Amino acid sequence: MKTVATLAVVLFAVGTGLALGPVARAQDTPTPSTPQASDHGMMSGDMKAMMGMMGQMNQMMENCNRMMQSKNDRRDEKNPTQKGRPG
Repeated sequence: MKTVATLAVVLFAVGTGLALGPVARAQDTPTPSTPQASDHGMMSGDMKAMMGMMGQMNQMMENCNRMMQSKNDRRDEKNPTQKGRPG
């Protein structure tokens, strides 16, 4: 159980680091004085990439939650006297 929780925390940290990487780099780049054609109401490529990574991270977290729940369910089936106890 601890390894699954640790894995979830690590995946969350890595996903957050990947998602925030473009934001940190964007602060260092100078902004153009004239808006470009792609800036009119459209998301930039970096923003689309970040949204995609956040979606992937959300899927990973959902998968992890499902795995943890199924593991807890199996534990409760094998040992019904400990149902509800943290494990």
